[in-house]
Amino acid sequence: MNLEERLDALTEKIKSADIPVINMAVYSDGDFAMRQVNFSAGALNCYSITKNFTATAVGLAVCDGKLRLSDRVIDFFGRDELPEKISDGWQDVTVHHILTHTTGQRDVTLFESDRYDPARERNWLRRCFAIKIKKEPGTHYVYSNTNYYLAAAVASRAVGEDVELYLRRRLLEPLGFGPCAFERSHAGDIMGATGLFTYTHDMWKLGYVYMSGGLTPDGRRLLDEEWVRAATSDQVKIESAPRYGYSFWLRDRGFACTGTNGQIVRVVPERDFVFAAHGAGEVDYNSLLAEFFDI
Repeated sequence: MNLEERLDALTEKIKSADIPVINMAVYSDGDFAMRQVNFSAGALNCYSITKNFTATAVGLAVCDGKLRLSDRVIDFFGRDELPEKISDGWQDVTVHHILTHTTGQRDVTLFESDRYDPARERNWLRRCFAIKIKKEPGTHYVYSNTNYYLAAAVASRAVGEDVELYLRRRLLEPLGFGPCAFERSHAGDIMGATGLFTYTHDMWKLGYVYMSGGLTPDGRRLLDEEWVRAATSDQVKIESAPRYGYSFWLRDRGFACTGTNGQIVRVVPERDFVFAAHGAGEVDYNSLLAEFFDI
């Protein structure tokens, strides 16, 4: 079957089995096709795939020489921005640590259950730095939205402009993204870890950039190959921790960006293959892609 036929068959399977997929887009060996499986009003929340866009903002800043992965996170912020008491250990946390969720924190915050809790500190930056660092940075993995909120804030300060504007100018506009929107904090900062609303027919393009070594579909360079290799390689390297790069989950074949409620960008470079989907519930994409695309 050709790509269109495979996608038609997958769409039929999703509808007949009532699988909560909204939209799908597939790029395969130079061909592209997409399907709107269920009605959607437009741009959709990609949840934690937002982290991949935030990591890319950091990567662009690294490529521009604006920051280094070894830079200390705390050095990007003025003392008046920080809580009165900062937990011991933050002085050793680097950009690499926040991108890999290896800061050494045990507590997590800034998830949907607590971001706007009126009983909690409204200043998210202060809330982040009030978290206790209980393990030596780099030795312990705990997934937390605080890390990518900080990553977005670091990128913004490093490049000297709002990180959304930076991403639009350096990534989204060159890729031809349509309308999209970013969730922001009470203070107006990009959330960074979640809350990017975008169209499925645009979201897959981020996967293409990383599959191609940093190029747009029309061949323009956006990211250095060195950054792409690092971002899609295991950077955690801790026993019992997942194989995780700079926001990318590593698979036996390729890598993936994922978000809760069925959001995915799955990339298999050896097959020149990118699959993207927005969902409305958890989906076993591994089984679907194995059945219809032999991925």
